[in-house]
Amino acid sequence: MNQFDIKTEFQSLKSIIKNLLIILTVYLVFKALLVLYVQYKEHKSIPLQIVQPATITHVDAVDNLQRSTQEPTATTSIVNADDQTVTLAPAEAREASDWLTFKGYLSLDQRRYYESYDEKTLVALANNGDLIAILGLVDRYLKMPNVPVDKVIFYLNEATIRGSTTAIEGLAILSSNNYQSADSPEDKQNSAIENLALIKTMALRGDQMLSNNATERYITQVTQMYDNSFRVTPELQIKIDRRAQEIYDDFQSKRRDRGLGDFDNSVLDSVKKAFNLKN
Repeated sequence: MNQFDIKTEFQSLKSIIKNLLIILTVYLVFKALLVLYVQYKEHKSIPLQIVQPATITHVDAVDNLQRSTQEPTATTSIVNADDQTVTLAPAEAREASDWLTFKGYLSLDQRRYYESYDEKTLVALANNGDLIAILGLVDRYLKMPNVPVDKVIFYLNEATIRGSTTAIEGLAILSSNNYQSADSPEDKQNSAIENLALIKTMALRGDQMLSNNATERYITQVTQMYDNSFRVTPELQIKIDRRAQEIYDDFQSKRRDRGLGDFDNSVLDSVKKAFNLKN
């Protein structure tokens, strides 16, 4: 075999290897798309990002309120969303702290404490109605490499029935990408109605500050990522309000079935003072 033949053989070998690499790449891409398709069929949508629920805008304020209950003789100063410093008396701080906990706003200390429990213990506590344990399970599942979406949704619903508004935020976040996967304009509108109705339910539950933040975030997400022409028209708002009441009534019914009574949607004066909320 002469030098020319060797060179030709080498070129042919390089061509074969190149083609094999192309075939392998196509195969891997197809396999990845197939996995995504299976996830889509199982969960109806593929969350681009599952954000931890109870993402508290005022997390520092919540921690300050929690710490103040450990020092009952000290006043508590917090900075609200308007960058105003507010001073609360011990009784006010304790009252506002309890209200926030009932809504699912957990301090870092509360989260860390429950993180020390194993899953079996958390499930047992959750089954007995421990709201912090329920949200602790949600946090734990969301940190898993392969998020068990069904379990997350189950416990978010459980937390909502138990009174958490931050759990409703979690449900809204999980469904926020359905707009992208909707096939028709009608389906997209229905997706927006469902998501914004969930968010409106937070307001019906007395948590206007979380509802306002979540509404702004969702509309920004839709307009910047999917449809820059999206607007909440008066007609659409009527549908959102109607659906929100249906969602609220459904959770209320489930709550009554468990003998928990009606939701308490009141907003305490101490909470209004702490976060500069309007009546």
